[in-house]
Amino acid sequence: MKTETILPAMQLIGWCKNIDRRCTEQFPDIFRPALMRALVKGGFLRPYTEAYGWRLTADGYRWLAVHGYPIQPDQHTQRAKRRFDNAAVAVTMYAAGISPFQDSIPAFCEQGGYLPAFILRARDGQHALNSNQVVGFLRLADVLLAVHYPYPDRRIIPQREYDCTERMMLRTGCADMGYLFCGESYASAYRSLVGGEDDNSRKQRRDYASLFRQCRYAYLLPCDRLGAVQLQVMHIPDFRKQLAPELGDRADEMASLGMPDCDFWDLHYRLPGCIVLDMELCRISRAACQAMEAGYPGLVLSAAEAQRPFLEQLFPPPFYKISLIPEEYIAALKEGGAHAPPV
Repeated sequence: MKTETILPAMQLIGWCKNIDRRCTEQFPDIFRPALMRALVKGGFLRPYTEAYGWRLTADGYRWLAVHGYPIQPDQHTQRAKRRFDNAAVAVTMYAAGISPFQDSIPAFCEQGGYLPAFILRARDGQHALNSNQVVGFLRLADVLLAVHYPYPDRRIIPQREYDCTERMMLRTGCADMGYLFCGESYASAYRSLVGGEDDNSRKQRRDYASLFRQCRYAYLLPCDRLGAVQLQVMHIPDFRKQLAPELGDRADEMASLGMPDCDFWDLHYRLPGCIVLDMELCRISRAACQAMEAGYPGLVLSAAEAQRPFLEQLFPPPFYKISLIPEEYIAALKEGGAHAPPV
């Protein structure tokens, strides 16, 4: 097989150490079943196990080094489940055209891309991130996003997570910060953010709901092909300004009307509209408040077809209306803001 056919799968597995079957099935263009079988037969990939997923062999790591991609071989696998989550995020980034192979903070500051937290822990020691649960960091223009893969039963110390993100924001020269909450789906990520109030307010460790309530920017991301498309859109500068004139009227008047987080006037529903392709929940809340304060009885959420089921559950009628953005609009938007291939 050609090197360019093998390289993406080999590099991603070597970089992430452990990748589970769900991840490879979500991205069959990268991890083709026939390719995976051939890599096992050729001695580059260990046979799949439920406990450890896909892993490179020593020959697999040597193959990467020969082809110009030296990666430190795996030293241990006692946290395979955490690695599966890390890999799901990294592969989704790669599928979106965002390099997940940044290996230092200076490189991240200069080149952007996605900086996995496991690199910081491996290179600088656990003290670099303390006991924070952050999975990695992503930069959107001048906003730094701390990436998390939350679970309902996972506990965090919110102030430490905030401090960690703020330190990275300052180091990267960003002007603001927020959070990208990942999961198998929008629903699974969101369920981890809406736990109940802690009975003991003096407890340090809380559920993710306590962090979510402090957010200014809170994005949801499914680790699948839909999430890859969402990331592509999120990285297009002013994607809302590009889409708004196609979806409605008065796009340049919303701020002067007291609704700066709304994007256009929907001609069908006769209501203000908000483009939610990026699934930024705090912005939706602000837009809804602005619409109500301006005297309107509802808000239109414009999204992709695949986002509709979740949005209808989370933002039900009669106040919220869901309008679908035509696929050709999204395709044209992505084509105009296409990324260079990952490096």
